[in-house]
Amino acid sequence: MTLLLGALTIGLILSLLAMGVFISFRIFEIPDITTDGSITLGASIAATLLVHHINPLLATAAGAAGGAVAGATTGLIHTKFKINALLAGILVMTALYSVNLHVMGRSNIPLMQASTLNSHAEELGCESPPGTKPLMFWVGP
Repeated sequence: MTLLLGALTIGLILSLLAMGVFISFRIFEIPDITTDGSITLGASIAATLLVHHINPLLATAAGAAGGAVAGATTGLIHTKFKINALLAGILVMTALYSVNLHVMGRSNIPLMQASTLNSHAEELGCESPPGTKPLMFWVGP
């Protein structure tokens, strides 16, 4: 059961990535893959802030803002510098790999002792599935 819940959780998280790619490609008809890098940027910002004991809700909002800045950067490169949208997305996504490492200061950040949205929900009386814990966030292969 724990494996099923874990798979469902990861699937729901990655569905946001799929929706970002789907909306840009099918609805706006712009081949943009910035979402691949912006999701990891938001996660690295949130993980760094969580380790520094920032409120998890503020850390999540800061991560979302970081992802929005990444998307806006792609938009600016595409519109102001007249670079193809696909190439602009590839440039930003590739640059975000280094930016993520710089934001975190190392390749992974353990979140075992950090206060997360899950731990706040547990304090309010919501139970997490047995055997689930926050793991680590890492960038790279």
